[in-house]
Amino acid sequence: MGTTMVVSSLPTSQDHVPGYMDKVHGCIKSLPGDGFSCYYFQAGQVITTCGWAFPLDTYLYGEQIKTFEISDPRFNTSHQTQPYDRIGCCTSDTYKDIITCLANGTNVSNKYRKLFGGMM
Repeated sequence: MGTTMVVSSLPTSQDHVPGYMDKVHGCIKSLPGDGFSCYYFQAGQVITTCGWAFPLDTYLYGEQIKTFEISDPRFNTSHQTQPYDRIGCCTSDTYKDIITCLANGTNVSNKYRKLFGGMM
């Protein structure tokens, strides 16, 4: 049996969007060659099927994508220093938009871009 993996990029409220770029909820991409892209969750914009939204502007950065094995202690609640709560499921439109953004992200490694491209 193969190892089960999780691909993750933890959301952050740290804004690293260049000042010349407009921030509109969704995928933010720079011009080709600039090497910047992220998915931007505007504060208060509902993104789950249960009506939840991030209270602050929040970002997913492609260069912060990591792969973890499910057996990693960080996924075992008995080893977590900070508990995680499941707050809901992304709407299908939000999920598709995130995958599309990351699959086309200029700062996403090729192995993840291929993986996300196969999910579209």
